[in-house]
Amino acid sequence: MADRILALIGVRGHAAGEIFVLEPGRSYCIGRSRSCDISFRRLPAWIDKTEEEQNVDMHFRTISGKHLTLAVSADAREVTVTDHSSNGTFLDSRRMECPITLTDLDDREHYLRFGSQEEMVLKCRSDDEA
Repeated sequence: MADRILALIGVRGHAAGEIFVLEPGRSYCIGRSRSCDISFRRLPAWIDKTEEEQNVDMHFRTISGKHLTLAVSADAREVTVTDHSSNGTFLDSRRMECPITLTDLDDREHYLRFGSQEEMVLKCRSDDEA
């Protein structure tokens, strides 16, 4: 039987095509700040832009410095999503009003939308898919 892997996958926006494997027992801050664990400033889609392109990228500015946090439980069966942005974060098309703990990761994927363009999917994968 294949091992279970929890992954955050970029679907749309600057993170499209990026795959982040989330380790059990860790928290991941996601945002524009270089101090974030998943920093949009370190993504190839941002780095590959010229300085002029970066200066006029209005979509990038809609991602907060520290936009949200994903806290993965020690057994990776639960993930708590916390929104830190005044711009908002949407989980499965609903605006988050408070931290939400996802307990059904083995059964379904969950979509995160934030900024004006960013969409990512949180899903459990087998290492065969990774």
